[in-house]
Amino acid sequence: MQAQPGFESSGMFKSFVKTLRTQGIIGLYRGCIPPLWGSGIYRSTQFAVFEAGYTFLDTPFGRSELPLTGGLQ
Repeated sequence: MQAQPGFESSGMFKSFVKTLRTQGIIGLYRGCIPPLWGSGIYRSTQFAVFEAGYTFLDTPFGRSELPLTGGLQ
């Protein structure tokens, strides 16, 4: 929004009011869907990779006790 003409000299509150007047309530949420989808895809991938790695390392080798740690695996 800072790069758009008409918003460069106004503050946060004025930008909020101008957006509300010109585009309505929907204008406040415009542009939130792509980051929401991107974040969902990123988190899903992160979870899948973590689960795959955790499952792969869940072997007797991965569960061996670390020396001098009092039972940490």
